[in-house]
Amino acid sequence: MVTMRTGLGVNLKEVKIFNRVREKGTNVCAKDNGGCKQLCLYRGNSRRSCACAHGYLADDGVTCLRHEGYLLYSGRTILKSIHLSDETNLNSPIRPYENPHYFKNIIALAFDYSQRRKGTNRIFYSDAHFGNIQLVNDNWEDRQVIVESKYNNLILSSLVEMSIMWITREIIVVIACSNYIFLEFIFKNKYDYIIQLPKC
Repeated sequence: MVTMRTGLGVNLKEVKIFNRVREKGTNVCAKDNGGCKQLCLYRGNSRRSCACAHGYLADDGVTCLRHEGYLLYSGRTILKSIHLSDETNLNSPIRPYENPHYFKNIIALAFDYSQRRKGTNRIFYSDAHFGNIQLVNDNWEDRQVIVESKYNNLILSSLVEMSIMWITREIIVVIACSNYIFLEFIFKNKYDYIIQLPKC
């Protein structure tokens, strides 16, 4: 037995083998993805249709648009989404994000919505394994740790909830310390997040 890849996540179900040398022929999807933004589906007789792995197809038939709203949730090691208004649509609104280097035991989430454009909204999450608070854009880029576990003698593995106050742009952090629950704020200015947390 030969191990080819590891760390692919707990949701891996099936593997397919592809060899470009053995693939023969071509179709309209082979050139510039058939003009499709995400998926190009060959229909035979030089016909194709576009589809979206995530989001939905625009009226132009080639562009994929983002859903206005969705439910973002976490497993221990992954961030996923489901539709709020269409229970029959099993295609997730946004691409799941899983990275075993940064996700070990996600406890709390907060979503900072500011723009409809991809990559402009921010997702905050706490990880009990690492004992920190991390931030990543909603296109899964520019991940950074914004609070370390050693900050202010605070054990962030006890962080149980985060939420955003939309008007004041503050994040409420709920931390369990012994028999008490502390509520404190992470204040946001225009460019970065200034951390102010209590000592346990």
